Amino acid sequence: MGTKRASPGDSRPKPLVDAEQLAQLEALKKDNLRIQLQFEFDQLRKLIPHYEKRRGQLKKIPQFWFAALSNHSDFTLQWLNHPEDVEALKHLEDIWITRHEPDPRAFTLEMVSSRFVSYLLHGRTC
Repeated sequence: MGTKRASPGDSRPKPLVDAEQLAQLEALKKDNLRIQLQFEFDQLRKLIPHYEKRRGQLKKIPQFWFAALSNHSDFTLQWLNHPEDVEALKHLEDIWITRHEPDPRAFTLEMVSSRFVSYLLHGRTC
């Protein structure tokens, strides 16, 4: 007797792997992502001394952050539409990101200016 063939309209492909093999592949994929994420976290931690050194140099350049942000098209379209915004950002002295442990994808963004708050409150610098 011959083997039973599929119906003429049955075009479903046969699975290449069984459920156990698929589960093992998924576990390996998750492990790979975990390892990649750990590499990224390690790289962020190793770069902190470099960023701190660079931060000191950038503070010496007048209006560095205003120039850097002004040259970023997405930022310019969103935040530099009003003369008041432009004037306030000219007083920005520093931007710093502090990463949170244990997951450095969470962070605090600090924007520092000794005259920025005065400008926002009074429309002028002290």
